[in-house]
Amino acid sequence: MIDLCDDVRFEAFIPGLNKFILDVSQLDVDMLGEADYNDNYEWVDFTAKAINFTIDRGADLYNNNGFARADASTLTVRSLEQDYDPQDRDAVFPGMPVRVTVDVDGSWERLYTGKMQSINTEYTAEGKPITTLIAQDDVERLSNFSVWRGDAETVVERLTAVAAETGTTINVSGTSDIQLAPKETPAPAWDVIELAITSEGGFIFPTANGELNAWMRGYRDNTTVINFSDTCDDTNDKWHSYSAINVEKSAERVVNIVKIINIATAGLDGQDKEVTLELWKNQGSVDVYGPKEVELRTNMVELSDAGELAQFVLTAFSTPETGVQSLEFRPTSTEFTTLDVGDNVTVEFSNVLDSDFMVSSVSHDVDADGWRTTVGLFKRNDVAKTWL
Repeated sequence: MIDLCDDVRFEAFIPGLNKFILDVSQLDVDMLGEADYNDNYEWVDFTAKAINFTIDRGADLYNNNGFARADASTLTVRSLEQDYDPQDRDAVFPGMPVRVTVDVDGSWERLYTGKMQSINTEYTAEGKPITTLIAQDDVERLSNFSVWRGDAETVVERLTAVAAETGTTINVSGTSDIQLAPKETPAPAWDVIELAITSEGGFIFPTANGELNAWMRGYRDNTTVINFSDTCDDTNDKWHSYSAINVEKSAERVVNIVKIINIATAGLDGQDKEVTLELWKNQGSVDVYGPKEVELRTNMVELSDAGELAQFVLTAFSTPETGVQSLEFRPTSTEFTTLDVGDNVTVEFSNVLDSDFMVSSVSHDVDADGWRTTVGLFKRNDVAKTWL
């Protein structure tokens, strides 16, 4: 069982007398700051002062287009500690690095890395503070960091260049031969990254250590992390039960029409131009399930690549499949709490389902009543859904 006092740490990076804001998310290496600080900074454990915390990371499952999109990861901590009340003290402040770690067989593994965004305090009738601390990861910063790209380059080159310019770590897996057009109109770095990933047909997502993983089309990690099943298997150290599961087969997840809008810088004014390309469709699927359209925004040089991307989507999603939209479990040990976006799991459900899935989102909810984890899942051949 997980000991919430000894096995989990919520920590904040507290400097000495001079507060500063870090520029990088890799907080275990050399520190870079925007202001001077003394040598008294350290990671301070605030776990005992928290009454509960939640972590949300990954993609929201199935938006109106039937797809998911990765957003900033969020850590929320609630506390009754007077020191957290910004009205009285500056023990915590926006921009302060924070992390959550768990003890896995003697090694402290990262569950979350980010920076404090806000401190909100409500007061009881007796005047006691209830403070909510909210932190977000590097995706939030990238959404407010403007970049532009003046040259045509490959997807990997674009990601590498944006990572270098913004001080972000992007770990690229797989290969790509898609050429991207110049993007000279300044735009948020996260938007430029998503244009590149969508053009490729890949998937980019934040990690527990504050970095980004970028998977090119067709890449996947097939190492199984957990075997979820409703049948106990004590001989399998990866086996875990689940407390709730949402299994469905729905036409709402079908895509049979693909609309692509390609964006590129053209003309002497240096402004982006948008070109709406033809519609690609699977007429047989339209006849059976009705029109189900998705709009993709790309940044390609060769518009012939758009047709290949559209066919990739139609091949994967023209027919609904039985799948797991979400699964909830109560981790029996800290090893299972490190399940993360991009991990591979298997799910067995009665005689209906026995398949491999990729984790597209993970949410932890931890309080005195225990640890609850909810994961969003995609069928292994549905990886494309995670970048739309």
